[in-house]
Amino acid sequence: MSEPVILTTRGLTAGYRSGRKATPVLSGLNLDLRRGEMVSLLGSNGIGKSTLLRTLTGVQYPLAGTIEIDRRPITDYTVRQLARTLGIVYTDRTLAGALTVEELVGLGRHPYTGFFGRLDSDDRRIVARAMERVGISHKRGDHLARLSDGERQKAMIAKALAQQTPIIIMDEPTAFLDAASRIETMSLLRDLADDDNKAILLSTHDIAPAIDLSHRLWIVKADRTLIAGSPDELTARPDGLPSLFDGRGVAFDPAARDFKALRHKSR
Repeated sequence: MSEPVILTTRGLTAGYRSGRKATPVLSGLNLDLRRGEMVSLLGSNGIGKSTLLRTLTGVQYPLAGTIEIDRRPITDYTVRQLARTLGIVYTDRTLAGALTVEELVGLGRHPYTGFFGRLDSDDRRIVARAMERVGISHKRGDHLARLSDGERQKAMIAKALAQQTPIIIMDEPTAFLDAASRIETMSLLRDLADDDNKAILLSTHDIAPAIDLSHRLWIVKADRTLIAGSPDELTARPDGLPSLFDGRGVAFDPAARDFKALRHKSR
């Protein structure tokens, strides 16, 4: 791809520390994320996807290696500078229901407002554009507690857009959505990459939409190695998507570009 790399890791090890004890989860990662691309991170539950995303966003420290954003070590960024560079959307149903959609999206302007967080006319225009971009403007005055899961996810994405960051990282943004809302959300994220030149990285278990809509895939395999490539490349490689759930009673169906159950005849 011709777009410039905005996030880079070299020799990265993501994991946990407890006192002097380090527990690596994923090691030796050399990854690149570019502007104008959507990357889906795939892998089994508990394999380390969320740990990797928290490390890439600076929420937890790497055990080894480096992370650079725009050729600058992430450790050189202040909290405010990082908030103007990285938008983070977690899968969380415990949002404060008393907030309206517009109030939530307005929180995305926090890295730019003063101590009291007051929004000026420019901030409000940015908030309005973000809500319009994701198709949630008609719900601007509604409280979050009254929204569907799909509408709430749109509001969270609008908040990230209002933050005006070149990178948006999302941890399972389609986890609680129905089938139509999952595809709609993934399509929206692809549009943000294509049309707004955002670098989008998300973890997901929605294999078929990820294959259809992602520019690239990052696949964490059972042995905790990570391979990266285009969807076409990784669906064709025997050590790519077809091996993702080896030994789990499922098989990759190339025609459907998804996994299916291995059925056994009963006696």
